[in-house]
Amino acid sequence: MEDWTMKIRTIFFAIVALLAVSCKPTPDSGSSTDNTKWYNDGNICGEWMLTKLSDRDTEILVYISFNEDSSFDLYQKVYNVVWLHYTGTFTLNGTTLSGVYSDGKAWAANYSVAYTDSPKRIRLTNAADNADVAIYTEQSIPEYIVDEAQRPEDVRSVVIERFL
Repeated sequence: MEDWTMKIRTIFFAIVALLAVSCKPTPDSGSSTDNTKWYNDGNICGEWMLTKLSDRDTEILVYISFNEDSSFDLYQKVYNVVWLHYTGTFTLNGTTLSGVYSDGKAWAANYSVAYTDSPKRIRLTNAADNADVAIYTEQSIPEYIVDEAQRPEDVRSVVIERFL
């Protein structure tokens, strides 16, 4: 009888341990237990790839380059089959990022910027709607995207939505 009780206890503790390990959230899963430390200072200049977007479709592919001269190059595939290339200028005032496209149209919103170093990422949070959060990871823009991208005015499409 004592041997049987020991087996049940061993099985019980094994199941509890298995459940504890399987319920652990993965890093950057978006859970409230994400321990990522975000900072208010960093360098936005560089090439970035959108890696996480709150409450949005996964059909959104975005690369952006923030250049030292305050210009940007945005490559996006948003509800479209072709890469679109937008350009313009950006302003970083403290931690508030805003921008204007080359055709004079302002970005849809201003963004609050935060940074991490390991891995190097930026988090853009819509200043008007804190629920709209985009995380970009430092990543070179693939050459084929730069080569294939088209200017939006050269594309005939029912829907052309600017990402920013």
